[in-house]
Amino acid sequence: MFYQSEEVEILEEDELSSKARSTLSESDKKQKDKREKKERNIQEYKPDKSQATCMACNCQFNVHYGGKMIVDRQLITTTLKPNREKDEIAAAEATLVYHGVRHGISYLAQQCTTTVIKNLFSSSSIASSLSCGRTKAAAIATDVLAPYFTHHVIQEMKLAFYYSLSFDASNKGNLKTYPFCVQYFSDVGVKKGSNSKL
Repeated sequence: MFYQSEEVEILEEDELSSKARSTLSESDKKQKDKREKKERNIQEYKPDKSQATCMACNCQFNVHYGGKMIVDRQLITTTLKPNREKDEIAAAEATLVYHGVRHGISYLAQQCTTTVIKNLFSSSSIASSLSCGRTKAAAIATDVLAPYFTHHVIQEMKLAFYYSLSFDASNKGNLKTYPFCVQYFSDVGVKKGSNSKL
């Protein structure tokens, strides 16, 4: 014999089971998302089957002994998170190189300035991590700053009605250079830009 209260309990259990099903499907969705994230960020390293490649930081790590735990740890590591300090160090180095190029300071003097800054601001993690020697300063100037400012000057020249372009080939030591000098009208007045391509 059934009582009314038992029927109510049965209905409540049915309602709970539907809620449990919905939470179960949500947990399945979360697990599926985690799996997809792993598949996107981790790929098999072709030459060695016991290693995997992390697509975010482009490094190989061994999964032979650790397996799933190693993969999970790789996904959580700081290499996947944007490293603000590295960006600030790169910005400081680019600023030093730009200042040196703008004022005609040699790369050797910039290397000395970097050493002085490291000693003066030794408590700063950014200043102590600066490494801007002659070779790196030259690479930043020619491979980063020159293309950026060349593109910037060309975009402004496209908007200008009148401009003048001067160029000449010259020997500088054992290098042959082709400096370009540009003068053009902009919204704020006359601007001058120059670029030297080897």
